Amino acid sequence: MATPNELQAILTPFINAVLLVLSNEKFAATNPAEPVLTSDLFHHMYDLYEGLEVNHLWDRRENLRKRLSHMKDGALKEALIIPDIVVHRANTQDDNLLVVEAKRHPAVDDGDDVWKLEGMTAKGQYHYKIGVHITLNVPGQTVTECTVYSEGAVDVEATKWLRERLP
Repeated sequence: MATPNELQAILTPFINAVLLVLSNEKFAATNPAEPVLTSDLFHHMYDLYEGLEVNHLWDRRENLRKRLSHMKDGALKEALIIPDIVVHRANTQDDNLLVVEAKRHPAVDDGDDVWKLEGMTAKGQYHYKIGVHITLNVPGQTVTECTVYSEGAVDVEATKWLRERLP
């Protein structure tokens, strides 16, 4: 389990990237769709994690498509997955740092993003140190929802810390 200082070190570059996305006046005026927002967020995150790779829509684990088996509502759910953004070292599970699922406000979410973040941060298949679920209100230049996941569950303290640093 990551320490509070490690979690903050992982989240600080992410915060900087979110602030850049939200400060884009063209985006505020046009309110682009989720794929554009996640692409722009990826672009701003790309060089912020030294020694690691930041990938948008990374669907591979080595040469296989990412697949997740994780409990949902008391039943085992299995599905192919494509996370919005991952910070990791490809071809190894040793440095799975951050997985992000982003939405545009108002978000309609069927729970798959949460299921994916719980499963990808739980011990086992991927074990990312942190997962973030975030909803961006681009015209309002604010974050309407953000939740941090670690060890397969909501990390209350890290969520509070992140929310205090986002508009």
